[in-house]
Amino acid sequence: MTLHSPLSLYLETDMMNWGKEARDIGRDPVSGSMIVRLSGSSIRTENIYCESPRCTLDGRRIATLRYADEFTTPQKWLMCHDVETKLTCLLDDKVVDVPISPAFGGEVYYRRGPELRKVSLETGDVSRVLDMTPLPKCAQLYSVSPDQRFLLYSGIMSESPVVYNLVRIDLQTGAWRLMLDDGWEFLLRKGASARGVAGEYNPVHGREILLSAVVWNPERTARQGVGYIGDAEGKDAHQVVTGRHPAAFLA
Repeated sequence: MTLHSPLSLYLETDMMNWGKEARDIGRDPVSGSMIVRLSGSSIRTENIYCESPRCTLDGRRIATLRYADEFTTPQKWLMCHDVETKLTCLLDDKVVDVPISPAFGGEVYYRRGPELRKVSLETGDVSRVLDMTPLPKCAQLYSVSPDQRFLLYSGIMSESPVVYNLVRIDLQTGAWRLMLDDGWEFLLRKGASARGVAGEYNPVHGREILLSAVVWNPERTARQGVGYIGDAEGKDAHQVVTGRHPAAFLA
């Protein structure tokens, strides 16, 4: 394999160019396992729950998000790391926000400008999924169903005052719907904030969606985190967690 700088990868090529940046840190004193730092530049405050691991089925290749230079620019890069070879590859150097993936699906969805794109961690091939310009403005991508039929994101319905909704896109037809207007309206009545409601598909079968939101408590004196599980069509949600700190989203 010929090694190149990760920066040499051009997005549209089908060849993945790899560079070396991993370091062997040493062995864990408790387990004796070798600790390998794949990258020292990834953004550590996203994908922290790993509910849908952005990796190939065998776990060999994983995707991370990093700042090009966190001191001077908000520009973000989508990277691929091979845990077997300990090599790194740049997949895209103009990523808008958090990339998402079906668990162990081997493909990662992300936004580049107004476009929703998909990249294979096996080949590096990139495909344009759809233009999101006609859709409600995207605040953040949240989840893809295991069969990659549907995608959830937080949509900005109004700028002043800021109003959010949970948007579902049918990736086969391009059709979309507002999940909080058809079945889960009660969350809006409770005053859901903090980018509305986060939604995560069940990573195994996708028939359920885990909802997390920050709402007013019954006395409307403080905000609290709540969690619900509903079916994938936006019906029959039942509460499973309440009283969490507003920052403690489940998804």
